[in-house]
Formats: sequence, structure tokens, C-alpha cells
Amino acid sequence: MKKIFSTVKAMSTTLASKSFDGGSIMQTMLEELLQRYGSDSLSYLSLDGKKQYFFEKNNKGFIAYVVIQNTAVCIGNPVCAISNYLQVVNEFILFCKEHKYKICFCSINEEFAKLLQNNEFVISKYGEEALLDLHTYSLNGGKKEKLRQKIRRAEKSGIRTVEYVPGLRRDQKLEEKIQDLSKEWYAQKNGQLTFTLGDLNFDNPLGRRFFVALDKKEEVAAILMFLPFDYQNGYFLDVMRRKSESVPGVMEKAIIDAAMKIRNEGGSWISLGLAPLAGIDQFNLKATHLEKLFNFVYYNGNSIFGFQSLYQYKKKFDPSCWNSRYVAHEKKLSTIKVAYVMAKARNVNGVSKLFYQSLQKNILKRVLS
Repeated sequence: MKKIFSTVKAMSTTLASKSFDGGSIMQTMLEELLQRYGSDSLSYLSLDGKKQYFFEKNNKGFIAYVVIQNTAVCIGNPVCAISNYLQVVNEFILFCKEHKYKICFCSINEEFAKLLQNNEFVISKYGEEALLDLHTYSLNGGKKEKLRQKIRRAEKSGIRTVEYVPGLRRDQKLEEKIQDLSKEWYAQKNGQLTFTLGDLNFDNPLGRRFFVALDKKEEVAAILMFLPFDYQNGYFLDVMRRKSESVPGVMEKAIIDAAMKIRNEGGSWISLGLAPLAGIDQFNLKATHLEKLFNFVYYNGNSIFGFQSLYQYKKKFDPSCWNSRYVAHEKKLSTIKVAYVMAKARNVNGVSKLFYQSLQKNILKRVLS
């Protein structure tokens, strides 16, 4: 990494990495930097108490990460001015060298991926992010027929969508119902996703927007939570949960209702989030080992991970565009190690050594043979 280390070697400033403290000065710093530089759709996922934060020496930006098996697994792009990307990464690399950490960036955009590729990181496509352009998006067209059917079914059953704004007035009964729904939702999952999904954070919304689908009995049928990006011109769908017995179409109706409200207020974009492992061409002559592994898991692990199902769900909305997301890691990290630390970061309680051993002994041999 000659280009990066050419500037890093001259630094003598002590760099610090700190854990999040909800009532600390650091939280204020994080929030101010996010409001100033949180243009990427994943930026606000940084505000999670389970992550650590590396600050640039002049506090002009930060990188959110977790450490797994001596690997710093980072979520999204650095939160800083784009012109400062290289400076922040330079300092972070020095920090990781001092602590003997390897580096893996997850879910980064194309611009940041190219910067890292120019500095000898291995770049692999990770998936595609579905985006709705609110200036042009509509429910017309044959591709959205099934979506319209779902929405009509929810409407006929009496589902309505309301926005809950805890910053204006707290509704403890409503929040209790939402928490009960969340407990039911988590119980159906194999552990809580902890790295690339946020939480509701009613106590400190910080630009989050909450939309609740209510049935005829005024019971909570679904909850959506959006995070701001592009300086609040866009919103990223981070949390979507529904009751198991809710009417089909409740989630689709809530998403479209929220999108239309945001559009009417002047919003430009809705991100439906990432479809992990989608859109990877394993037959590309330049495909990395990690891309081949991702492709194998996508087509052979749907019953476990549901990646194909998630892609098809987002595709139903006929997104205005799909933006590629990437993984960037140091060459010293093996394909197995990268896959393991990424999976561990996503679901701390659901990935064991058995997964790592199975990946090493069985899956990888089949993919790369």
C-alpha cells in the first residue's frame, strides 16, 4: 500500500479509538459529523452502541467498526468530506497497524471502492441497493401489478399508515405495542442482526422517521423506521417488522405510503436497502474468490439466509435504479476469514466456529475447485 503509507509514515499524532457512550461528548461529535457529512445511505447506521469509532486527528471524520478475530470490520464509507477520504483512511491504517488489526470495509459505494482499489485493497461486489427516485416513481406499469394487488388487499382490510414522531410527543402505549411486535419478530429470527441494521431509538430519534401500519382495531400491524441520507433529501429503510398474522400487503402499503409522504414534503430518494450477494457475475474472468463464494451462497443458501427472497421482494417495487455495493479487504486476509468476520459482524449470536470450519472444509473447496 505504497500510496497510503507514503503519507502515514510522517505522522506522530497519537490516534484514539473509543467506544460509544450514550451521554458523552463523543455522541455529540458523532451526531454533528453525521449531520454534516452523512450523505451516504448507510452513514447513520454508524450510531450503534455495539460499534467502536476511530476519529481523524482533527475530528473531521470517523470510521465505525467492530473487531472480530483481530480484524477491524467497518460499516460503509468513512463519515467525512469526500475530499478527506484518503486522509481518514491513511490514519486508520496506521491505527490498525499499531493494534495489529487487519481491515475489511463492508457495503461501501463505488467511489470509495475505487479509492481503496488504487491502494491495493481487494475489491469484491457485495450486492445491490434498491433506490426509488421520488421525482419519477409511480405505481403504474405492468412490473408493479403484483405490488398494486398487495396494496389494494391491505387497503380493503382497513390498514392505514401513520407517522409517529416521538420528538414531538411520546405515546407510551403505542411504543409498548411496537416493542411487543419487535419481540415477536426477533423470536422468528436466528439471532438479531447487529452490524448493518439499526434499532428504533425512540429516546434519541436524530432524524429517524417512524411509520406505523394500524389495522381496523388500531393495533400495530407493522413498523417502519427510516434513516436520513443525502442531507435529508433521502431516507434509508432500516427497520421493517410486521406481525406474523397481519394481512398480506401491509408492509408494501406502509412503504409506499411513507415514500409518498416523503415525496410530498420534497424528498428525492427512498432506499429499500441492500440486497446482499445479488447481481454478482461469478463467470467474469476478473471475479474474485470472495465473489465466487458469495454467488455460491446466494444460489445454494436461500433456505438458510433468504438472500434470493430478499432480492425478489425489493425487485417487486421495480426500483428506479440498483447501486452496487462492495467489500474491500487487505490482501493478507483470506477469503474464508473475510466471509467469517462479515457473517459474525452481522449476527454476533448466530455464527459459530462450526460455520467457520464448514466454510473452510466444504463450501470453499467446491466454489474454488
